[in-house]
Amino acid sequence: MALARVLILDGEAGRLAVTSEWLRTHGYEAIGAASEGAAIEKLEKEAPDLILLRVGAGIEIFSRLAAVANSSATLIVPFIERSFSSAQRREVLALEAGGFIYEALPEDELIASLHALVRQRRRILELNRIIDGRNGEKFQAPPLASDPEATLPAVERVKTQLRERSPELYQGLLCRYENAVKLVLHHRIYKISDDIFEPFRQIARDLFLANASARDALELHYQTMRKIAPTPEAPRAQAYLEVGRTTIIGLMGDLLTFYRNAHRSGTAKPVSSHQEPTERISK
Repeated sequence: MALARVLILDGEAGRLAVTSEWLRTHGYEAIGAASEGAAIEKLEKEAPDLILLRVGAGIEIFSRLAAVANSSATLIVPFIERSFSSAQRREVLALEAGGFIYEALPEDELIASLHALVRQRRRILELNRIIDGRNGEKFQAPPLASDPEATLPAVERVKTQLRERSPELYQGLLCRYENAVKLVLHHRIYKISDDIFEPFRQIARDLFLANASARDALELHYQTMRKIAPTPEAPRAQAYLEVGRTTIIGLMGDLLTFYRNAHRSGTAKPVSSHQEPTERISK
């Protein structure tokens, strides 16, 4: 059984064939598309987990694909080359890209990025399922006093992004997440063994209390990456991107744990996970 289904949009037939074969050798099912029309048709019929998009296809195509992909939580991931400008990266992030994969990375890092994106999507799907109340009774976390939509049911409230309904809370979380990511890199460089994942657990708890969605957690992560690693040439950009693969999966895992435990217990009170950070991150 394939690890995931990946749709590749690339107008160059030879490169498309090479990418497809590379994915298959690493356990993925590859679905090729040479044009926007073919990609949208296969996206609707094949329901892939990820879409790998060559940036040469254009921002406009990304936008049109995103309109279809968002309904199925399919992640769109552009390949980034050195010719891809900082302004283009910001535009793609604004369209909610699932992440970036840099062409220049070694093969082992490329496949590690792909594995991380697949785990990320699985957690998005489970979070959405729990938040939507498809598994038993609908769950509603306690509203924040500053939340202007506090009287709405949780399932309705999460349709509005956190940055729009609680901008002060969102900005505070954005600052905390940036500091937490930098702390992880600092500890990795200096080989410090403290529990560096507690800040992420606290951020996940606050996201949970705010009825945040997977989309909110992802936006928090990618806005941070956009700030601290805007280009491949930025100081420590590659190191931040590598650390970021770990931190976003950990954050999503913690948020999922809070929602899952609260759903199972039938209580609005967050239930902390007692798993070791390394175990939780690696899944």
